[in-house]
Amino acid sequence: MNEIYLKLSALCKSNIRGTVLSNINLTLHSGHIYALVGVQGSGKTTLFRILTGLVKHDSGDIEMFGMTGRALTKARKQIGAIVDSPTYSNQLSIWQNMIAQSMTLGQVDRNRINKLLKAMNITKDITGGRKMANCPTGIRQNFAVASAFLGKPNLLLLDEVFSGLDNDSVVLFTELLHQEMAEREMAVLMSGPLLADFLMLATDFIFINKGEIKALYSRTELLDMLPEEPATSAINMLYDRLMKEAEI
Repeated sequence: MNEIYLKLSALCKSNIRGTVLSNINLTLHSGHIYALVGVQGSGKTTLFRILTGLVKHDSGDIEMFGMTGRALTKARKQIGAIVDSPTYSNQLSIWQNMIAQSMTLGQVDRNRINKLLKAMNITKDITGGRKMANCPTGIRQNFAVASAFLGKPNLLLLDEVFSGLDNDSVVLFTELLHQEMAEREMAVLMSGPLLADFLMLATDFIFINKGEIKALYSRTELLDMLPEEPATSAINMLYDRLMKEAEI
C-alpha cells in the first residue's frame, strides 16, 4: 500500500550543549525498512526519544498515521520501540514482564507472548524461570526485541537494535522482522553506527551526522557502488566516503 506512516517537517531540538537535531525532514512509508546510520552523538537516540514521546521537540511538525498535535498520543499506541535501556522489572521473570507489558497494551495474548519469546529463542529451559535481574545481557536484549513486537505495531522504532545481540540472535531478529512484515503493513526505523549491519536488511538508508540528515540512499543505489559480495570493511569505507562527500 506504501502509505505514509510518519512525516517529519523541519524538526529541531536543542539542549544546554547546543543543537541536537536541526531541520529534520523525513517521510517513512509502510512496507519499508529504514536504517538511520550515524556515529555516536549524531542525534539518533534523541530522534527516537522524540518520536516515542519521551522528550519534546523545540519546533517543527510530527505527523504519525495522519495524526498531529495532541492526537499523537493515540498514534503512539501503534508503535513498538526499543529506546535507551529496555523497560522491565528486574524482580519479575521474562514471562511475567511480558504479561505486565501486555496489560499496559490492554490485552494479554498468551499465544502471542509464547510465539515472540520462542522466535527469539527464549524458553523456560534457557531462562529457568529466573528473574530478569539474573538473566544475562543477551537474554535481556532478546526480550527487548520480542517485547517491541508485542502489540503488533504498525511503526517499529529500534534504536541501536544490534547492541547486545550475538550473531545467532541477529538471525532470529531478522527472521521475526520479515515474518511480522509479511503479516501486516509496517514501517521500520532502525539505528546504528555501522552501515554493514543494515545493508542486507534495510530497504532505505538515512545518513545522519551532527543532528542533520546528510544523505538518503536506497539499497540498490548502495549496492551499485560496491563489488559483489563486499567485505564488511568495504561497506563501512563506502559509508565514510559518502559522508565526506555529503559534507562538501
